[in-house]
Amino acid sequence: MFYKRIAATYTVMIFILGFLCVNIVTIINSPAAEASQQNNRRVLEVSEKRGNIYDCNLNLLVNEEKYNAAAVAPIGESASIMKNYLSGEDYSNLISRLSKGELVLVKTGEKIEDSEGITSLSPYLRYGENQLLAHTIGYLDTGSGNGVSGLEKSYDEYFTENSGTLSVAYYVDAVGRILSGGEDEIIYDGYNNNSGLVLTIDKEIQRIAEECADEGKLDKGSIVILDAENGKIKAMVSRPNFNPNEIENYLNDENSPLINRSLTEYSVGSVFKLVVCAAALEAGISPNFTHDCTGQIEVDGIVFHCHKLSGHGVLDMKSGFALSCNTYFISLAQKVGKEKILETAEKMGFGTSVDIAHSLSCDAGYLPSLNDIATSGDLANLSFGQGKLMASPVQIAAAFLTVASGGNYCYPTIVEGFADENMNVTHSEQKPPTPVFNEKIVKQLQSFLKYSVDYGGGTLAKPEGSTAGGKTATAQTGWYKNGVEVYHAWFAGYYPADDPKYVIAILKEEGDGGSTDCAPIFRDIAEKIEAYESGGD
Repeated sequence: MFYKRIAATYTVMIFILGFLCVNIVTIINSPAAEASQQNNRRVLEVSEKRGNIYDCNLNLLVNEEKYNAAAVAPIGESASIMKNYLSGEDYSNLISRLSKGELVLVKTGEKIEDSEGITSLSPYLRYGENQLLAHTIGYLDTGSGNGVSGLEKSYDEYFTENSGTLSVAYYVDAVGRILSGGEDEIIYDGYNNNSGLVLTIDKEIQRIAEECADEGKLDKGSIVILDAENGKIKAMVSRPNFNPNEIENYLNDENSPLINRSLTEYSVGSVFKLVVCAAALEAGISPNFTHDCTGQIEVDGIVFHCHKLSGHGVLDMKSGFALSCNTYFISLAQKVGKEKILETAEKMGFGTSVDIAHSLSCDAGYLPSLNDIATSGDLANLSFGQGKLMASPVQIAAAFLTVASGGNYCYPTIVEGFADENMNVTHSEQKPPTPVFNEKIVKQLQSFLKYSVDYGGGTLAKPEGSTAGGKTATAQTGWYKNGVEVYHAWFAGYYPADDPKYVIAILKEEGDGGSTDCAPIFRDIAEKIEAYESGGD
């Protein structure tokens, strides 16, 4: 009985191994694999490689991984050798094409040794198995090979101009038959060209952000990381993710995985309270301005509730911000006035689309006009980021950067420049920063943001062994799912608190709250970036 079991197991293993062998080879019928006649040679075009995309450290973001392939010619023992790798219809198809004198390209799961009639190749894959920055890079049309979205579309002409081909050439007789015993030639026509688009993205920071998004169960949402000094985008994540090699699988997905959520407008919520504080301080209102929160406040006959129904009691600006007290901000906004709040919001980038690259922009969102804020009730809604106000994660990150950078609005960008064949980079010109706040106001706002992380709603964002400043939000959307209103959760902030290096904005669609959904992801990102930059694990 024991030996019968072993025999049975062995039979199953043989079947599985046989199945794997059959499926490690795919006959490629793409236009790139078609052969052409050139004088006394026939040429099989194997692969076309578009121009490269690099991160800020000149690490490849595309054209990095390779696959195994073999060019099969109708000479020698090629047909019988390929029988070890193909079976059934695939093998019949190969034999049929070889019998017609055709050259055939196959994609293999393992490397096949060269022999007469078989040339082993290692073409580039445009996108890797776990492609980083997929939404921003975009994808190609499977028919034409042209860019359809993202940077692939914006720089389609550039990538095409800097493309190259990999081919195999065979010598033929007078009637075009492959000569047996003749040597084939692998032709790299610009295929290993180094030229490419250089991004501000740091590949490792991008990897960290994507890992933290997935570990933090950010099923639908965005992460944007900016250099706190200049607004350069170091990472940009959108979820759900997609595989750019299999676009057809996502076209009818109800979760819209092809949308770049980092560039998409959303309801903002309480992260807007930073703007209200900034406007108040610019208007000369003291940070000691107090309001007694009883849990609700009436404006124009409308009762607005605080999230703490029993009330917070007497709060000043710093504690009102840290505890995200709605009634405090309603009271403060009435004192500041709509004109000053909208003016400050505009200076911090709300209501304006940002071109992060050529022909690649974030949504403008919506900053209400003076006419939109027709009543004190409208102003009350605006004070805690509700009403018509909309902004993208890139815009929220840029708004918080005005504080992290020392008072300047820096235009977010994702393009560093262009690398030539010798890897020399010509840097693109970046828009100069625009002064927004003076040093005194910046220091006050920074103290509010740090206090929020140390003692307020953002405590779960504080990195171990470091400091941070930031603000949570749980934004009403006005739309319902199964009879329950949907909320979007936010956390936006920077670290370290006293000398900011990175600004991070995190959005989760259909979240429970910024303090629980997004703040822990911020902390994990900050800790992992710190370990990466210090040379740790």
